[in-house]
Amino acid sequence: MEEITREIVNSECPQLFYDPLDDGLEYIWLSWRDIEQSVMERLIGQQFKEADFLPMPNFVSRAIKLHLENQFPRSWSVMF
Repeated sequence: MEEITREIVNSECPQLFYDPLDDGLEYIWLSWRDIEQSVMERLIGQQFKEADFLPMPNFVSRAIKLHLENQFPRSWSVMF
């Protein structure tokens, strides 16, 4: 399963990947590649606001900088 997952995530194809590692008990991996903001908004059922793209004070030192500030990143990966 890990090999297939790596192949998909490392491919150049547009994708949305969600994996609740260990059934989500400890971490969740979320990533996407080449997904437009409008598509993501349809998937989650709501529109983003400008405040959604501001770094949270508690995590700003660890956060990856957005390529275009205050805009939805077309590709992203996070484990939380």
